[in-house]
Amino acid sequence: MNSSTPAAMVRATLRLQFRAGLTLDDATALVPQFARLGISHLYASPLFAARPGSTHGYDTVAHDRIDPALGGEAALTRLADRLHAHGMGLILDIVPNHMAVDAHNAWWMDVLAWGQASAHATWFDIDWHDPDPDLRGRVLLPFLDRPLPEAIVAGSLVLRHDGDGGLFHIHHHEHRFPLCPASYAGLLAQVEAPGALLAAFTTVAVRGGPGAEADSALAALRHWAATQRGQAAMARLATLHDGCDPAGRARLEGLLAVQSWLLACWREAATRINWRRFLILPALWACAWSVPRCSRRCMAACSRFTSVDWSMACGSITLMGWPPPPPIASACARGLTRWPACAPKTPCRGRLFTWRNSCLP
Repeated sequence: MNSSTPAAMVRATLRLQFRAGLTLDDATALVPQFARLGISHLYASPLFAARPGSTHGYDTVAHDRIDPALGGEAALTRLADRLHAHGMGLILDIVPNHMAVDAHNAWWMDVLAWGQASAHATWFDIDWHDPDPDLRGRVLLPFLDRPLPEAIVAGSLVLRHDGDGGLFHIHHHEHRFPLCPASYAGLLAQVEAPGALLAAFTTVAVRGGPGAEADSALAALRHWAATQRGQAAMARLATLHDGCDPAGRARLEGLLAVQSWLLACWREAATRINWRRFLILPALWACAWSVPRCSRRCMAACSRFTSVDWSMACGSITLMGWPPPPPIASACARGLTRWPACAPKTPCRGRLFTWRNSCLP
């Protein structure tokens, strides 16, 4: 890239809503036409990896990569090169304070699997000390199509093992909820799993959190589950926890009772939810951006992308739903000061960084 290209003043912006048929390479092909119209900067909708099928990009699942559905980082580099060639800049809409509640969100799934022991447990606004005794130390998951007892009896909660990740999940239609590996020893004992595997997960239960022991045990479980005997055991476990059967119902209820989450009907979200959502959407949950480790991770990719000689790249940070207390403002400042474009000796011309706070009551 040519860092000597004169930086463009923000004169006229054009908002591009990527996805739903518009990729980064599609936009690259249109740059000459935008230049003839007098556009100085393209204002891009969120580009980070989002929930599969997203039509807007605000349902982010990872802050560390450009969405492959849009062409990935290589396509973004091509767009930046074409913009530079026409003396134009790029404004990136960055929304680091909420993420999608989705199985593709590794942070979310880690919190569900390990609860307060997860490294990401403080990265989201969860009330782990809810006055409701059923929710103390747990996350309410209001995603069932009916009350929990009815869902169990109807057989709509199915126990399955993930051969890739090694975790057991409870499946409910398109949703899946990971079971804590600390509960696997008792689960596997029901199907006479190998003694070494039971011992490994007993150690995990004693440790009570993620780590080398858990990784090793999950790897061993993946290997055993891929064998003929293991596959039969996985099928047997699903049958043993079938809610349509009274005995299976009791086993399933016992298994659900020791997880770091509580399943509930979607109607209960308005009165019982114990984590902060974006607006009232249960599909987006709020990141605790005032937590330094969280804000640094959310901004790390932004820092990397703005340090690859995109001399006219611009950033617009949208913190929607936040009141502006000092901790949040401080977190924003910490993130921005890490960006080369905000360094004191770097000209601001053509590198516009704003904190656009759309506060809501």
